Amino acid sequence: DDGEGGWELEDLELPPAAETPKASTGTRSSVFVAPTPGMRVSQMWIQKSSLAADHAAAGNFDTAMRLLNRQLAMKNFTPLRSIPRSSY
Repeated sequence: DDGEGGWELEDLELPPAAETPKASTGTRSSVFVAPTPGMRVSQMWIQKSSLAADHAAAGNFDTAMRLLNRQLAMKNFTPLRSIPRSSY
């Protein structure tokens, strides 16, 4: 043996295995409970941004048009109809 193999386990000093507390008879500790799903990314975009492009990219075209109306006084969105849909 040239000494380049694996680790030599005989030389390791490992602590004794810790005992895990036993579950009481009334509880089931082996059941996995999935975490609750968080907020969708598109919803976070809408809450954190006041850019119409972010709202359109998130698929919320109503708020995107309201923002364009409020920020740029746009009223006729017919020429822009295909742009948000193609980007979404």
